Amino acid sequence: MARIAAEITLTEKQEQLLRVFSNSRTLPRHLQLRATIILLCSKGKINGEIMIDLGVTKKTITKWRARWVNNSDKLCAIEAEEKGISYRRLIEEMLNDNPRSGAPCKLSAEHVCLIMNVACESPEDNDFPLSHWSLSSLADELVKREIVDSISTINLA
Repeated sequence: MARIAAEITLTEKQEQLLRVFSNSRTLPRHLQLRATIILLCSKGKINGEIMIDLGVTKKTITKWRARWVNNSDKLCAIEAEEKGISYRRLIEEMLNDNPRSGAPCKLSAEHVCLIMNVACESPEDNDFPLSHWSLSSLADELVKREIVDSISTINLA
């Protein structure tokens, strides 16, 4: 027996913002698609119809329908308090992917900036007989300047 999909009811403000997202030419494609999914769900379309209309999987539709339903009370409560861009950012945040696990970054933003500064310098100015940095010579220079203790040339490519 098929399960009945959760019903989505949008406030006027939510619908208006989702339409802006859906029709945007500057937002990332994933936000446009997710906004469109929520709008179609709110119009009473079933997952199978949305699947055909948008060319996405049923799993994708189910995921974003459930995410919206699970956050709808929170969004409604915040809607009265938040205005303009802050409310828009909350909806954008809700339509974005959740953070994923993974290895933490090994280089801080400061290290990355320092590495880029060195890479933009001319090797000739640093007593290297080269017109352009090679990965190994750049890695050697970064260690020499004590920007990093060691660095793989794979990370520089």
